[in-house]
Amino acid sequence: MHRLMPRTATSAIVEEGVEVVKILEDSYEDCKRFMMEMIVKKIFEVAELERFESGELQRESGELQRE
Repeated sequence: MHRLMPRTATSAIVEEGVEVVKILEDSYEDCKRFMMEMIVKKIFEVAELERFESGELQRESGELQRE
């Protein structure tokens, strides 16, 4: 049985007016890593929101303004 090698994919991304071309060696792993980064980012954002709702961030920002 032959094992198929994944194809190398390319993608062009525009960041701040500059085109960036990225060569993906393993598109499955790259996609998986990207999805994990997005999940972690969302969890962090939820934690920030919960801290804000609890007043912790409000107190911190008030302390910084007084200094």
